[in-house]
Formats: sequence, C-alpha cells, structure tokens
Amino acid sequence: MKTILIYSFSPDDWAGYQKTLEPLFAGTDIQIRNESLQNVGRMPENLIAILASSYETARFVEESLRPGVPVIWINHTLEKELVARLQNISRESRISVASDTLFYSESRRRMLINLGIPEDRVEAWCEGMDENKLEPYVLKFENPTIKEKAGRVVIPMENRGLIGADTLMELLGLIGRLDLLKAVSVREYFEKVCFSARRVGDILDIGNYYVKVRDKGVRNGFLMFTRDDGMIVYSNYDAMELLQVSPGQIYGRSIYEVLPLLRPYQKRIGKNGEELTLYDGKRLAFDIWNASTHGTYVGYMLVMDEKAESRKELRLRRLKVEKKHRAKYTFGQIIGESTVMTQCKEIARSMAGSSASVLITGPSGSGKELFAQAIHNASPRSERPFISVNCGALVETLLESELFGYEGGAFTGARKEGKEGLFELAHGGTLFLDEIGEMPVNLQVKLLRVLQEREVVRVGGRDVIPVDVRIIAATNRDLREMVEEGNFRLDLYYRLNVLPISLPGLNERREDIPLLWKFLQREKGLEFSLSPDAMEQIQNHWYEGNVREIQNCLDYLGSLGKKNVTRDDLPPYMMDRTEADGRRKKEGEKGAQTAERCKSGDLESGARRQVLAAVKELAREGKGTGRRSIVEYLRREGECFSEMRVRVILKELEEEGLIEIHRGRGGVRPKR
Repeated sequence: MKTILIYSFSPDDWAGYQKTLEPLFAGTDIQIRNESLQNVGRMPENLIAILASSYETARFVEESLRPGVPVIWINHTLEKELVARLQNISRESRISVASDTLFYSESRRRMLINLGIPEDRVEAWCEGMDENKLEPYVLKFENPTIKEKAGRVVIPMENRGLIGADTLMELLGLIGRLDLLKAVSVREYFEKVCFSARRVGDILDIGNYYVKVRDKGVRNGFLMFTRDDGMIVYSNYDAMELLQVSPGQIYGRSIYEVLPLLRPYQKRIGKNGEELTLYDGKRLAFDIWNASTHGTYVGYMLVMDEKAESRKELRLRRLKVEKKHRAKYTFGQIIGESTVMTQCKEIARSMAGSSASVLITGPSGSGKELFAQAIHNASPRSERPFISVNCGALVETLLESELFGYEGGAFTGARKEGKEGLFELAHGGTLFLDEIGEMPVNLQVKLLRVLQEREVVRVGGRDVIPVDVRIIAATNRDLREMVEEGNFRLDLYYRLNVLPISLPGLNERREDIPLLWKFLQREKGLEFSLSPDAMEQIQNHWYEGNVREIQNCLDYLGSLGKKNVTRDDLPPYMMDRTEADGRRKKEGEKGAQTAERCKSGDLESGARRQVLAAVKELAREGKGTGRRSIVEYLRREGECFSEMRVRVILKELEEEGLIEIHRGRGGVRPKR
C-alpha cells in the first residue's frame, strides 16, 4: 500500500482530514495515515505525499524529508451552504472568528475573506480577549471558552475547515492519480465545497446556472490546469463536448498540447476579456487566466459557444439582479406588539397572497419599506426580485429611463447597447415605488398604461415588452388631496389604492417604544443601561422622525462611551419635545394652516364636495342658500372660503347638473 501522511497539531484536524480523504481513496492502493510531528524523522518507504495543515507545519516537515516526496500545504474551505449562510449574516451583522489562539483565529478569518465574506465584516477573536468584543454571530473553531449570552449565536466547527478542491486536484496530479477526478465521490465533494478563489467560485456559479438553462441551448465549459506545464486537472462535461475530447485525451496533458490554438494567447493569460477563435468548424469564445495557490500557478479556462454569447449578457444580468435585489425583512422582524401595529401586520399578511397593487401610507420613518419587503417575502413571488426605487430621488428624465429602460442611442450618454428598465428586471417579482407622491404627472400617465396593459416600451424604442410585476407603492403624503389639487391622477390613484394599509407613527403606538429601544440597542451592540428617568423621557418624547429618531438617539448615546445613561445624557432634541408639546405644536400648525387658507382663499381636499354638502344641508333646513349663507355655514364647520371662490365652485356644480342657481330669492338648490 502507498501512503499519504497528514501532519497537524490537532487530533481534531486529523479526524476531519481522514473523514474527507478516506472515501475519496476507497478501493485504491493508497492509505491515509495521521502522524505526529514528534515522529517526523521516521518516514515510511512507500510514502508518496504529505499533507500539512499549515504553512509552518509544511516547512518544518520538509526539512526532514527525502527528496522527491511532495509536501502540500492544505488550503482550507467550507461547505457552500455554510458560506451562503455567513454571506447572508454579513449583510446585517459582523462575525467574530473565534479560536484558542489569535494566530489560528486570524488564519480562519483570512479563509473567510478568501471565500467571499467582506473583510470589514469579520473580526478575529481568541480566548483571553474581552468577550464583550464578540460580535452577535461567532464562528467557533477549536474549543475556546465562550459564555452563553442572549442575542449571541455561536456556530461551532468540528475542525479548522474542509480540504480545498484545488488542494485535492494538486495532490492527485502530483501522485499521478488524476483518473480519480472521474470518481463519483470526488465530483460530489467538489459540488459540496466552495472553491477558495473568488473568481473560480463565481465562474462555477455561472456554470451551474447554465446547466439549469441548458434546454435553451446555452453551454459553458470549464477547465482547470496546474503548475507551469499547464497540466489539465479538471474539466466539466460541457467543455469536453464543446472541444470534442474525452477525459482520457485531456487529463494529465498540457492544455497547449491538447489545444494548440491557445499558444498564441499564452502571453495574454491574466488579461481581462474574452477571445473568439475558430475550432473544428465552430466559433468558440474563451477566457483564460491564472492565479497563485501556495506559490504554484493554477490556470482557469472558460469555453463558450459563440452562438449563445448574444444571450449570455442578458441572462447573467438578470441572474445578478435576482441575487442582489432580495427583500431582507419578514413580518417576524417587524417590531411592535401594540394593538394598532398587530392589526397592521395581520392586514398586510392577508394581502401577501394577492397580486393586486398595495398602497402603504404613513409618516416618514414608520416602516413602509419594511412592510413592503415583508409582503413580498410572504407572497408566491418571494423567490423572484424585489426592486425598490425612490420616485423623489431622481429627476423626471432619469426616473423614466430607470423605470422603463431605453434603447441604444435614445439620448446623449445612453449606452449603445441600451438598458433594461426596473419593470423588466422585476419581472415575476415586486416593484416597490417609494415616495410615489413625488412622481411627476407626465410619468404618472406612462405608469398607468404599464399597470393597465402589463407591458412596457423602452425610451426611444418601439417593441412592446410584456411584464408581470406586482406594484407596492408608499407615500407620506395625502394622495387624495393631491388628486383634488390636480397634482396626482385620479385613475392612477385608484389603480394603486386597491389594497390600502395605513401605518401609525410612533406617537400612536407608544407602548412599542421600550420594545423597539431594546431591539435596536441589541442590534447595534450597545451595552449601556438606562436610568428610569431617562426611559421615561424617551417614552414621553414627541417623535417627528419616528423609528429613525430612536436610531439617532442610540447612535448618540453609544458615542458617549458611558455604561449608565441618565436623563441629562440624552441628546438636546430629546429634551425639547414632549408628547404634550408635540400635540400643542401640531394643533398650532393646523390653526395656522386654517388661517392661511382663510386669508388666501385656497381650498383643501374635497372643497367641491363641501360646498355641495352645504347647499344640501341648508336646503334641508329651509334656509337661504345664497353665497353668503354658504360661506357662513362653512365657517361654522371650520372651513374658510371667500364668496368669490364659492361663486366659482357653484358655477362648476351647476355645469355638472348637480345644483340649480335661481336669481333673486330663489337662491341655490340641489337638483332633484
């Protein structure tokens, strides 16, 4: 039997490596043995390779080896499912990488970064450091002592990670057993683990995507070759089919020997961009590059059918959009147990199963986008894109091209290939139109047509593109009032207001304030405590900014660095406005607005309805219904109109056939 030795400091690592390797070499003449560093001088005669758990271990072992026995430093990785989970966590929280020593913690942190976790979202931690510095999520290697704590999630690892697929390929190449790459156990292992090189992981993701759409005629081949001689160590089925070769014709041979056409491109390895070439009567596109792994250059090659390339960009763009535009929040993450908030969540949850448009109204900072995302995630469209656009953040021309897309050359600065609009990208999913009240009237007409016809035409284009998109709109403005003022289309209002939800401001659900405070404080990782008088002031504060104002207060207090916060430590604006002050201010603003309306003669929402109601009521009471009596009646109702304005409205109502205007004592009468 031939022997592969594994050297590591930890018995747990030995067990993990054996668990990985033994199934891969089952049925061969190769055995896997663990060895202690104390016996490094006693090497078996049938030794063919050594795997070392770290760079330092590899260098130590090499000093005692006979020439010709390769020592491979293990490149570690994790399962794809765990990496995907950590990537999702890193979007909302930082992660601590914990181990018994700082050296191993830092090496595991580098592994996560290499697997695609953002560098600024992971921190190294080891036993002996302050546990208060641990992030809410902890990836635990070896066995450091970590106390249980509410809000802390510990993810234990059996060893320091799995053996990287690139390490296995290098090992098989060096011992002359590349034939094992065809074994089911090896291929299943490659499918389970993440490639440590980010770009390779991206390419494999794209390859997996094309497997799903192969019925559309799209095929991508992927090859890997190691060391300076370009030896091919991996190829997927599509690459062999596109190149018309069998595994026996490529494994273990130089990529330039198998594909002489690549020799002219040997010097361009590493440069970005694809190349087109004629191969066996077919036009193929390929990209070829390399990267350093443990000091050894590993090459990568992507082979594509040129006929499919015209469709590749569109599909990849949609794939990226669907990965990027995901709704994060669910109903379980919306904090609030007050009666009014519970009712809002129940109503919104009942709307999730429908495809009808939803209109969410509420003051700024009340959580309108959170509800929109929760509705999407509870709907049958949850696996499709959730795309959000703020209608008030873009100028009219830019908003139009963003929503509906444009054809190449439609305007100065437009991409020559054109661009998909958000309606196209949201196809099958949900489009969230935030601040819909800020949308220009001209665009409202085009939006209405899309909602009615379920199809879009790009700016500068003629082709009609069908779309299946659910609309969720939100605003902090009174759209009905805007309709009366002529700033919002009535037909669009009714198209959007199919399923209405009105969210309360924080001042209307004060019982939720302590709950929100504790949740946000824990989410921000702030450890200070509040005195009773401080919490009382926080509960009595008049919140104009709603939840955002609580977040600002927490950030302010967190910057003070205090462990115990009193009322005097609260930011100045938290001391200026109590609930009573806020209500008085609100009433004063309402009175000022009423006075201004009386002075200027401007009408508020429903002016024509109010005048008509006054005419009917005065007629029912048998009183005179001239302009002066109508103005006096409306003043008693708290509404201010000038006689001139009432005269204009009466004329409009007469033209519509709603009233009759008689001269003299006949006055104004509702039409029977």
